[in-house]
Amino acid sequence: MPVTQTGVDIAIPVEASVAAALRDASVQAMAGRLVSRMLQPASLAGLFHTMDAVSTEAAKRGLTEDILNAELTAYNAENRARVQSALGSHRLTAPMAAVVPYQGASLAPIIR
Repeated sequence: MPVTQTGVDIAIPVEASVAAALRDASVQAMAGRLVSRMLQPASLAGLFHTMDAVSTEAAKRGLTEDILNAELTAYNAENRARVQSALGSHRLTAPMAAVVPYQGASLAPIIR
């Protein structure tokens, strides 16, 4: 990986439209800063610490995985209806999971 004045150049696979946008140096710089901030070990450690603290407090207050799943299922149903209403006669070109990321993944690591 070549080292530059601003960091280390890496190659990652992206969609063709993204690659086209990344030809612009200012977009490359912005994307690099975003990726760097997202993947900083200290940032991830802080995020996981915060998530653990929130999970612990939620469990103390009685939130269970079943309750959270029910709430997320209701939210997803409402959001799907809202999206379909906004689209009218148009149809989604991507699966609904792309619009609403949560699709029943286990929350056991979050809710203890």
